[in-house]
Amino acid sequence: RPTTLWYPSAGWDFRPLGYLMPAYQERLELDVPTPELLEAELRLVGLLFGLDRNGLVDLYPANDFDTPKDAFDAFYGDAVFVCPTRSFLSAVAPFTETRAYHFSRSAWFLDYLGAYHAHELGYVFGSLAVLYGAEDQALSQAMQRSWVSAANQAPSVEGEPWPLFGDGVDGGRWAGFGVPLQTAETGVHDAYCDWFDAEDWQAY
Repeated sequence: RPTTLWYPSAGWDFRPLGYLMPAYQERLELDVPTPELLEAELRLVGLLFGLDRNGLVDLYPANDFDTPKDAFDAFYGDAVFVCPTRSFLSAVAPFTETRAYHFSRSAWFLDYLGAYHAHELGYVFGSLAVLYGAEDQALSQAMQRSWVSAANQAPSVEGEPWPLFGDGVDGGRWAGFGVPLQTAETGVHDAYCDWFDAEDWQAY
């Protein structure tokens, strides 16, 4: 594992580069209308990927969510985005400055899409601000300030230092970009990601 990472800047003056990584809660275009189908889908995924099938079913029971589809979407978001990201950040944090953010604002135009992959880019660049309501405009402005501060090598979230991911907390410290915004968030999907870690799922 490297002790630092490098990138070339103007004049090939090499500077250390840390990580800034997101976690999303993506949803699938897959209909899971009944608890029975949810269990069957989870057992199939467990079989295909060598996961504890009973444990997976117990982790995402239909009655813990509004609908069976919400349960399967939560599994998909955790398995594909949140938990592998946490695993990677946990692996590199001892060796380089590592910061993370948890973007949780559902799509303003189609709520059922959730906080899907890359949805936050419109907030970071302000490119869709004219279409936002007051809450989303405020979130966009806060995210733009945070990204500018990171580019200026003084990462902050609304005036508070952007926390280092590996700052002595299991599961890490995250900037929570949602409504309401949290300058430091912990416990992001910990119960689910702890289970995936125990299964050695996409471990780094």
